[in-house]
Amino acid sequence: MAVSSLDAWICGLRCTEGFTREDYQEIEDKGGLIKINPILTFTEAEIWRYIATRGIEPHPWYGKGYRSLGCAPCTYAGGEFERDGRWKGTGKCGGECGIHTQRLK
Repeated sequence: MAVSSLDAWICGLRCTEGFTREDYQEIEDKGGLIKINPILTFTEAEIWRYIATRGIEPHPWYGKGYRSLGCAPCTYAGGEFERDGRWKGTGKCGGECGIHTQRLK
């Protein structure tokens, strides 16, 4: 696993992106690996406001119709809602790749 040699890692997931993330916390202990979720409670609008007010260049795919970026096999452009472009054609319906699947409760 890519993070197995780390003590901690910072992740960009948000709890507003799906029901599987409702119980996540800003700092989690994943069996000795600390996972930090600094934007966990941000909405999509808050993310764009943060980017705009700090002069951060967004990923170029956002200009091509993507609203949520993940790994290549599960990320597609388009959709009415932010996560509509994820897991297209599968039964996952807003699920996770596997890296964020441990629930805390």
